[in-house]
Amino acid sequence: MRMYPEIFPYAPKFGIMSEIGQPLRAIADRRATAAIAAAVIAAALGVGQLWFGQTAGVLAWRGTASTTGTVDEAAIVIWLSAVAVALAAAAPMLLLKIKPPTNRRFLQIGMAVFGACLTVPVATAVAAVSQMYGGDLSQLRVTKLVVFGVALGGLAALISVRSQSAAWSLLYWLAIGWVLMWVSVNAEPAISPMLGHLDPGPEWSASSRQWQARMVLLAVAIAIGMALGAAARLRNWQVHGFAVTARWGSPITVSAGPGLMVAAYLAAAAIDGNVRIDVVVNLVVATVAAAGAAYGGMSLARRASPIPLRTM
Repeated sequence: MRMYPEIFPYAPKFGIMSEIGQPLRAIADRRATAAIAAAVIAAALGVGQLWFGQTAGVLAWRGTASTTGTVDEAAIVIWLSAVAVALAAAAPMLLLKIKPPTNRRFLQIGMAVFGACLTVPVATAVAAVSQMYGGDLSQLRVTKLVVFGVALGGLAALISVRSQSAAWSLLYWLAIGWVLMWVSVNAEPAISPMLGHLDPGPEWSASSRQWQARMVLLAVAIAIGMALGAAARLRNWQVHGFAVTARWGSPITVSAGPGLMVAAYLAAAAIDGNVRIDVVVNLVVATVAAAGAAYGGMSLARRASPIPLRTM
């Protein structure tokens, strides 16, 4: 018999089990833990990434070195804040194997948004320190960037909490994004890095640097897309709440990683009024390539194993 805590409030007290074999109180405790974990992880990711960006030189606020540097910096801050929210909301599903029910997803997303908002005072402190050393970083500007990022992350979390493919895509692209930015900063310290762009340094010609960056980004998109597409098929990952066919559901959500980078650049353009057309086009191509590669990975996995190996 199916039991509901609203109907049987004393069921946990007497050890009555749910239809999946777990005490109802244990299920409630796990869901409460998931909501708290979402807030804590969002705060840690938001504050930690901002601090690490300062320490690693990725966020050195050198935007005045080029006409597009301020847009690149704005996109990075927005992206970091957005990823913190989207990943934190999905973290209980990835780490604790807790899938929130439909009526709890918004609570979990709200807790992630709340945790990420703790990045705002840290961001204003960073701006204050920058001004102390002669920088012109506005506290209002960096606060606005973080708020835009948190709002964008809340929208991305609507997908990440429903799809393991999207959540893993965001995680992998977060790692790849940091690697590309860190390598670019070390190769060319005087120029702000770009999302998804590998700058090999001034030893290469300008045109060669652009094509090299495009090829690296495309290769990364195809590799991650195929890997996640195959994993989605072999582990039977589900996509809940989207009006898409099962065949295209996972490939579309696999493109969440580069897709969030595109959204971050568009948000930065709305704030600064300067659009990085070349970077946006490169990231859009990577987004499409990731979705296509995911479909290919699913097809190969289906042939190798007609029956999924496991779930979750």
